[in-house]
Amino acid sequence: MTAPGPAAVILAAGKSTRMGRDKPLLPLADRTVVERVIGLFQTAGIADIRVVVGHHRERLVPVVRKAGAWAVFNPDFQDGMFTSVQAGLATLDPACPGVMVLPVDVSLIRPATILRLVDTWQSTIQNGGVQGDAGRTILHPTFQGRRGHPPLIGGRHIADILKWRGNGGLRAYLAMWPTAREIPVADRFILMDMDTREDYENIARDCLGYDVPSPEECRALMVDILAVAPPVWAHCRAVADVAVTLGHALNQGEGAGPAGGPLSLDLIRAAALVHDLARGQPDHAHAGAACLRAMGFPAVADIVAVHMALPPGREDTPGEAEVVFLADKLVAEDIRVTLEERFQRQMARWGHQPAALAGVARKWAQASRVRDAIEKRVGLTVGSILEGGRYDLPAATRRD
Repeated sequence: MTAPGPAAVILAAGKSTRMGRDKPLLPLADRTVVERVIGLFQTAGIADIRVVVGHHRERLVPVVRKAGAWAVFNPDFQDGMFTSVQAGLATLDPACPGVMVLPVDVSLIRPATILRLVDTWQSTIQNGGVQGDAGRTILHPTFQGRRGHPPLIGGRHIADILKWRGNGGLRAYLAMWPTAREIPVADRFILMDMDTREDYENIARDCLGYDVPSPEECRALMVDILAVAPPVWAHCRAVADVAVTLGHALNQGEGAGPAGGPLSLDLIRAAALVHDLARGQPDHAHAGAACLRAMGFPAVADIVAVHMALPPGREDTPGEAEVVFLADKLVAEDIRVTLEERFQRQMARWGHQPAALAGVARKWAQASRVRDAIEKRVGLTVGSILEGGRYDLPAATRRD
């Protein structure tokens, strides 16, 4: 039987002094910040959501209620954030099995992060929790080795936190528990808050490209979470270098993409970096695409789904998917090769199996047509393009 889910407490009572405006009510894409954070937990299946309000509560409470969460007033909000933590926790059912606590200004956390924490928590408590005490479980999401928001705190800690009078607030309380687990996530936003106007502008800009993971997030997914074999990660990095270089060259030409607009190098880079995330599974292209869709990366998933074989008729109008498809065929392991080198080797390998040989021939023909289309648009051979410029990945993706 699945254990009851955790609750969520969102801290939104502060005065936003450094921002100069009420952070919870700032617009972020098509919603306010507080609506987006409430929606984050709702998307992840969290039903019990409490938003702690204080400053300008008369403006905030109607928004919170309309979004489907409980508003909790903290009369002591001016005494610091920990008073809001305690105010929110005090309203939870005494039998609450666990809770996530999140400041409202950490507003772009991915739903997949919440789901990963909850899934790990459910597995942990089913296996007896920490030293046989499921209620003492504490999980911290991490990105690039750094703890971020929100911690998931077992229900038996709630009464102790309500009585806690030590310095340092919730962070200090949680630090007393060396049995806390760190859960790697592919989510740079667990580390990003929004204290100043510049922070808000950065968050608003990042929100526009939210459905494309950064190179660092791709590395976290491939290396820290999925633990793909090092040669697979090296191959993906090499494919990304080739794909971004080809995409950049196309963008310098006239009418780069199928619709005549520029190609997204960020999308190309991300899809190339994760295209083999399900290597070793049956039909790994579609298995990887399904994983990426579940994580909230549909555009990347669409490219990964066709990186082995393109749908017919798209070869002559290369877009992001076609660029990644070709780049994958131009890299053997982590070494750049020509299409002839790549496919002649495969023809020799599968020459005794007619069906496999026919599949290799189809991919070779597709890749050749994509290559020819790129060369026609750019006015250079693919070999010349790749020799003339490399658009390397950020150093953070290259760590062993």
